[in-house]
Amino acid sequence: MKAQHKAYRVARLSAFGVSLLIAACLAGGLSLFPEASAKMIGLVAIMSFGTTFLILHVLFVFVLVRELNQLEAAFQKIRRKNYSFVYHMPKNVLHPLNPIRRKVLQYAQSQALEIEQLKQLGQFRREFLADVSHELKTPLFAAQGFIDTLIEDHPQWSREHHSFLQRAARNLTRVNQMLDDLMTTVRMEHGALQMNFVCVDLYQLAQRVGTDFDKLCKQKSIRLRIEPPPAPMEAKADPQYLGQVLSNLIKNAIQHSYKGGKVQVSFHSQGDHIEVQVSDTGRGIPQEALPRIFERFYRVDKSRSHKRGGAGIGLALVKHILEAHNTRPRVVTKPKSGSTFSFRLKRHTPITASASSAK
Repeated sequence: MKAQHKAYRVARLSAFGVSLLIAACLAGGLSLFPEASAKMIGLVAIMSFGTTFLILHVLFVFVLVRELNQLEAAFQKIRRKNYSFVYHMPKNVLHPLNPIRRKVLQYAQSQALEIEQLKQLGQFRREFLADVSHELKTPLFAAQGFIDTLIEDHPQWSREHHSFLQRAARNLTRVNQMLDDLMTTVRMEHGALQMNFVCVDLYQLAQRVGTDFDKLCKQKSIRLRIEPPPAPMEAKADPQYLGQVLSNLIKNAIQHSYKGGKVQVSFHSQGDHIEVQVSDTGRGIPQEALPRIFERFYRVDKSRSHKRGGAGIGLALVKHILEAHNTRPRVVTKPKSGSTFSFRLKRHTPITASASSAK
């Protein structure tokens, strides 16, 4: 508003100065004629000043300044990526600044069209991923059943045959988990995933999740420690999906830790919030990769080795679930010293008897 008032003031002063100069020039020119009286010169000067000021004031203030203000507002909206004004701004106006207006509108329309196309592509991608994931579940489930049956019902087979079947079963389990994560992520993007927020003891939840990785920890000689908190750590969260967050973070920490390393889950009280940290003793994350680690299908390890991570869905799912809990994941990393993933949850405050009776 201050800039607008300043522009109006400058336009009025400019119109006044130019009108005064024109009136003075006319009066000076008429004074050169002997037959021109002083009254006539003054009248011509006043009339020329008034007419010129009125024309210039209308031109400067009501045409140029207002148009420049509209263009400035359009640029501000473009900077905020808001292109709604292209549908309300008049396009066919006889105006000296019309070429600039037309270029601004053309740019805004192209950006609005590109954003709309990106939204449609995003919708198509989500629907495609959801359909593919759903269609793959049935044959995958059947294949898992066939392999489990072969393992259980043919004990006379050689050790090599059993090794092949068990390896196939592990890979099918991995693909099944990847599809589950992918379907969960797609449902979250659609807003179709319903959270069931209850009081959750974070330490007990982490202990239950940690037992799922006993075998993996033994294979890599990793020490997994769930550090007991000094006081109960209870938060309002969805236990199923929060358990999935802890599972993905712990698994990620184990996979990226050196053999014989340590993975630690700890809880820290921060006022009315609880911070959960999952630390590892791995090789760390390169600084250039940090902005992208929570993107779907992004992997720091470009070799695509299954031993050093999955398909790049786990951390993306962590991000979506935590955003549904009104929080976000954070990461601190040091090269060859490990990484610490953390997130904060609002502490659960039970309603006391006095408070409930007061209500």
